[in-house]
Amino acid sequence: MSRHTRLVRRAQQRLRPQLGELRFVARSWGVHWGAFVPCILIGFFYGAIAEYVSFTPRVPDRFTNIPLYVLVSALAGLVMVAITFAWSVRTVLLFDGGLVFLFSQKTTTRVIGWHTVPAASVRALWTDHATIGRVVRPRTRSLFTSIGVKGRYGVLFSGADVAAQVPTGQAPAGQAQPDAPVVRTFLFAQRTDTAPLVHAMAALMRARGVPGAEAIGWTALPPTRVSTPIVVGE
Repeated sequence: MSRHTRLVRRAQQRLRPQLGELRFVARSWGVHWGAFVPCILIGFFYGAIAEYVSFTPRVPDRFTNIPLYVLVSALAGLVMVAITFAWSVRTVLLFDGGLVFLFSQKTTTRVIGWHTVPAASVRALWTDHATIGRVVRPRTRSLFTSIGVKGRYGVLFSGADVAAQVPTGQAPAGQAQPDAPVVRTFLFAQRTDTAPLVHAMAALMRARGVPGAEAIGWTALPPTRVSTPIVVGE
């Protein structure tokens, strides 16, 4: 268990009573380099504001120390770039009872139960484009969720995600009922081969008795090459 991050270990302990043991962890990452220049420019903008805010009668001239202004502004921009790293990594956890994402906070945790995932919907894809998300187009955007960041490889599947705190229909008295399950299409993009993830999903779905799960290994793999946009979802 020590090989997992503290965030994963916390989620594992919190969700074990509801979902069983953690069996597999998959990560998707991608640095948003497109945000680098805008963040640096915003840093210089805030630096300029600081020059005017710090104006006093004793220091009537602004921008008298240009090297300091450049240094402080650049550091402010780099801090904002560092903040974007929080959105650069996404992790999904595969438990006995389902797939979990957005687990950093208890209130945001979402669970896709294996019993809601049709075996025939599990597909492995790859593309020559920079990321598989560019060629996967949802028929209904509100029923499509990307749970990865970016990558040429991806796993596409359908399922119903619900909040993890309380099973549907079992909210304590006086509290609002959890949202009802809605079947959506999910895409998890990765920079590496998705075969380990597909095999892990197949094994856990098979253990849960999902019809057709034993065939996922040869129906979803090898990954299908996608060179032109495809429409997914109902």
